[in-house]
Amino acid sequence: MPQAKRWHIDLGGMRMDGPPWRISVHEFGGGPGPATLIVAGMIGDKPLGVLALHDLATHLADETIKGTVLVVPMLNPFGFSGGTRHNPDLVELNRRFPGAPRGLLSDQLAHTVITQLLPRVDAVIDVHSGTNVRTTEYIYDYDNEEFSASFAYLPIMVGRHTPGQLCTTARAAGKLAALIEFGGPDRNSTERAVAGCLNMLRHRGQIGGAPTGPERVAVLDQIKLFNA
Repeated sequence: MPQAKRWHIDLGGMRMDGPPWRISVHEFGGGPGPATLIVAGMIGDKPLGVLALHDLATHLADETIKGTVLVVPMLNPFGFSGGTRHNPDLVELNRRFPGAPRGLLSDQLAHTVITQLLPRVDAVIDVHSGTNVRTTEYIYDYDNEEFSASFAYLPIMVGRHTPGQLCTTARAAGKLAALIEFGGPDRNSTERAVAGCLNMLRHRGQIGGAPTGPERVAVLDQIKLFNA
């Protein structure tokens, strides 16, 4: 079994307590085959997804991986450090992709993700969660219902692509993409998020075992509210 690796991407600038701002990446596998990027912490007031991906990384350390799986538990350290939806530059990171090498802090972070992580993979799973006051339970689909539905535990929402999202940008680049929304103040377990991500990796042939959860999921196509 190939040993898991951990590496980081420096974002430029320094924290007030000294260390540089950086994104930590857990890499599993590394051989030939599919390559999947799984991220959380896109929005600073959704910490449950960050916990879920730490749990997922622990689980994947014991798996035999085909291809490569990159797990980024906290994609947006600027938003997460403040615990807010908006970054310190007063914009939402998930409306700024593909970003820019100069300009707003969020644009530079988005540009780093697109240039240093997206080229390594052919699929992106963006794990969000509810907040401490709101529960959200669905998956935004980006033109591949089979991939989105492979999560199994949540209904999928079709036709709700928003410009500036990581998944919208990944899909435009020819990647598979799905955005997971799970949990909230009354549903604060990470178990379904971890199980669903494992199902998606099984669907892509990257890990073994039988899928878990329901065999069918609902498809939502008339929802007008979009908060991801």
